[in-house]
Amino acid sequence: MTEEAAQPAGRYPLAAMTAIVLASLVVLMDTTFIVLSLPAIADDLDARGGGAEWAITAFLMATGVAQIGAGWAAERFGQRRVFLGASAAFGVFAVAVAASPGLVWLIVARCLQGLCAGLMIPMATSLAFGMFPPGRRATAVGMSGTVVMLGPLIAPLLSGWVLGFATWRWLVLLDLVLVLAVLGFGWARLPNLLERRRRPFDGVGLALLAGGLAALLVALAQADDWAVVVSFAIGAVGVGLLLLYGGHARRTAHPLIDLSIFAAPGFTVVMGIVASVSVAQFARTVFVPLELQALRGLSALETGLALLPSAFAAAVAMPVAGRWTDRAGGRTPVTVGLVLAVTSSAALGLLQLDTPLPVIVSLLVVNNVGIVLCSMPVTVMGLSAVAPRRVPQAAALRTLTRQVSGALGTAVLATIITAQAGHLTLASADTSDLDQAQQAYNVGFLVSAAIAGVGLVLARKLPADNSVRSTPERDEEETWLTS
Repeated sequence: MTEEAAQPAGRYPLAAMTAIVLASLVVLMDTTFIVLSLPAIADDLDARGGGAEWAITAFLMATGVAQIGAGWAAERFGQRRVFLGASAAFGVFAVAVAASPGLVWLIVARCLQGLCAGLMIPMATSLAFGMFPPGRRATAVGMSGTVVMLGPLIAPLLSGWVLGFATWRWLVLLDLVLVLAVLGFGWARLPNLLERRRRPFDGVGLALLAGGLAALLVALAQADDWAVVVSFAIGAVGVGLLLLYGGHARRTAHPLIDLSIFAAPGFTVVMGIVASVSVAQFARTVFVPLELQALRGLSALETGLALLPSAFAAAVAMPVAGRWTDRAGGRTPVTVGLVLAVTSSAALGLLQLDTPLPVIVSLLVVNNVGIVLCSMPVTVMGLSAVAPRRVPQAAALRTLTRQVSGALGTAVLATIITAQAGHLTLASADTSDLDQAQQAYNVGFLVSAAIAGVGLVLARKLPADNSVRSTPERDEEETWLTS
């Protein structure tokens, strides 16, 4: 039953896009704040012996859980309402993170923030996608992505500056400034591009999917602490729950995630590429700052400065990738991007303790540009492959795939590194210990390069023509967008 008609997209250009871009920016900057603050958090909360990395892993896991139901929430409550409500709650839980008296409180608060981010990101993506006609979407997403890329430009410098005279808690509270801006721009101008529909909530599906993903992540994250048989058993439970969901989705009339969406031409290939490249992206985002601080003794500010050129390069590459995709289709930029990402990730796996910092910075520039050239086109291609009513669910699946792959990849790589080096954040003056830690990080990056290489193989299956243009089904259903 329809509750609320969709609103015309063309009436809400600048203010609505500002809110959408700022929401993406706050999630990205928050993640960077936590990554760069991890050594300080470990010291402050007495977690030097391990466990502080769960501030990242728990956030990613909760984000994935929320994205499972993002499509249903968009239909039931409306994209606008879900987006604004999740943004406001994200700011509230940022205060809870800043007030954390211990590691357990921090992890719980980060989980709650992750749930909010899991709704904000797909809502932002689907709203931005629906506000522009076919043929302009990749360019529009690329231009807005340039602004979002300010996060990696600003956050490292801001983190280093704040941590130079204040604690990490004040850094986290900066989320509130952006959240208030999101609410200010979005309250009056954000449209709701879909009709609201009452659809039964698939609680069984949520339990199966969330339980399966959580079990897999926990099994991988704790593989070096538990007996192999325990980790394997928990991982097997996770796989079993996901397989059970497959059967459940075919039997129920209103599954939380309709698996038939993967029948759309090219959608499965696009999701496979998203999954593989996300591992390389999260490996760079999480482990490069840790390596620079733990093995090379850089401060948080110096680490931020080292990451600055790659963030700037990504901001420049965003609009280029958008125009390239709109004009020539997605396969070429995706292929070029994956080649750059794979080779630079492999090169990061060959570093030595005496490798000059400018070399590392150059590799990060190449890696970030490659990931942008790949990620932006596959986002537009994936959403263009489905009918408008399925765009929120496709956006949620795309973000879910990215976050879960990143979380699983982070857990696997953290397990590989800690198994050889002992701890991710513990530096040592002993040269032999540092050499061993360097080799451990190298193995992690080589594994991430191999996984990204799977995406390069899949890219050959993408259509050569401009596949971001609408299919006849989309043309027929999209009249409400341009009327």
